[in-house]
Amino acid sequence: MLVSRLQNGLPPLPSPLPILLFSLLALSACSQPVDGIAIYNQIESELDSDETDWDKVNLLKNQLKNEFKESSEFDAKILYIEAAQLFEMQRYVPAMQRISEAIKTDQENKELRENCMILGGEMALIMENTPAALRTFEEVAQAYPQNIHSRRRLAEMYYDLGVLQRTMQLCGEISLLAPDDPQPERMMGMLSKDFARNKAAIEHYREALRRDPDFEDAEDVRVELATVHVTMRQHPQALQVLQQLKNPGSADALSIAAQCHLALGDIQAAASSCDQALEDSPRHEKALETRGIIHMESGESSDARTFFEKTIAVNPANDQALFKLAAVCQQMQDSENAEKYQDEYERIKELKLQYIELSVATAQRQGGKEQLLKLAELAQQLHMPAAARDWIKAASVLQVNQVQAPENEPPSE
Repeated sequence: MLVSRLQNGLPPLPSPLPILLFSLLALSACSQPVDGIAIYNQIESELDSDETDWDKVNLLKNQLKNEFKESSEFDAKILYIEAAQLFEMQRYVPAMQRISEAIKTDQENKELRENCMILGGEMALIMENTPAALRTFEEVAQAYPQNIHSRRRLAEMYYDLGVLQRTMQLCGEISLLAPDDPQPERMMGMLSKDFARNKAAIEHYREALRRDPDFEDAEDVRVELATVHVTMRQHPQALQVLQQLKNPGSADALSIAAQCHLALGDIQAAASSCDQALEDSPRHEKALETRGIIHMESGESSDARTFFEKTIAVNPANDQALFKLAAVCQQMQDSENAEKYQDEYERIKELKLQYIELSVATAQRQGGKEQLLKLAELAQQLHMPAAARDWIKAASVLQVNQVQAPENEPPSE
């Protein structure tokens, strides 16, 4: 036949062998099994995204269900995906049911259990069931030593509850697990600063800035670091830190600079920095107090009194301003007000000592609901309404001594 076609000037017919091979390859491609793991990995990647495409998740989930409807291999994973979808729709009760079913369906899958528990913890948080959220995230943290998310959530919750020793421990663990993240170091700096562990605070703040000198809270960290240097009377170091600020003209920065200049004997620079700070923020407590000190040291008792009175108008619990105001009144031979402000100074000082003692005990998980309510009462008396609200909230969600945290935690510092 080939010879006949050639003789008639026609091209030869194509060989049947390539056609046969092509057909076999096509059939082979059509019969290849679907890679369920690859589909599930796509879904997981989408769920981990900051902007999850839920239509894509649903499409892939349905593909997984259809392809493996005769198999139980992906049943637990599909239940977890459905729980995530219900969570997104704020249908928390059926979502929790799916989580429970998923864990029971595949009890050997540790990764799936980890994901399910984290999702369950998030739902407990949204439903304001703090004890359940704490228990869940504590279990995840202990069962999965490399899980950072659970530790972040626990640190946030314990901080809000005033359990600061546990917060400190968790931040240390997060810092080790995420060596490039400045946030846990910043938090440890804040906690150390609040408890007057100033050397430790400086180390943590510096480490946060070393990890990322431009992260979103870097400016606040520099201001906090400069404040600690001032507390330690390291005024040249504080000024060096302030020079690194992108906005050295903020009221906070100028107020710290004023304190440094005053301590270093440059009264004119101190006054100028104070005036600039007060121009930007007329009720800036520390700037008002520092301006009062400048007038006091310059022998200008009347002006000093004015600024100290403005200071305690902003914060009636500023014991240092009260003490100095009493001294100025005494200089002005106003014995009645001098005695009044001295008595108020003594009262505020005693309240602060009580507040600090109870805060330290709470940080170490000593005490319970009554102690939290007492802290709220003290915070109100010390004119700290935000802190009072936080303590009341903490008391309403759980008693600190019922929180189940690891017993073998090391000292925070």
